[in-house]
Amino acid sequence: MDVKSDWIKTKQMAQTLGCSRETLSRLKARGYFKEGANGHYRKINPLSPRGDFLWHETRTKLRMDAV
Repeated sequence: MDVKSDWIKTKQMAQTLGCSRETLSRLKARGYFKEGANGHYRKINPLSPRGDFLWHETRTKLRMDAV
């Protein structure tokens, strides 16, 4: 059984929305998106000092009115 995940990497999310990764980063820094399992994004490795994120495609599209 092949289950598609709604969580995608930042590069894919930016391409889906037609914006840059920097735009997502700026909006995230301004608090436009919520972090966490029920939010718009989450850190791939919570222990890593580097910020590699996964984005919930459906929730982020809805927030950006891109659905």
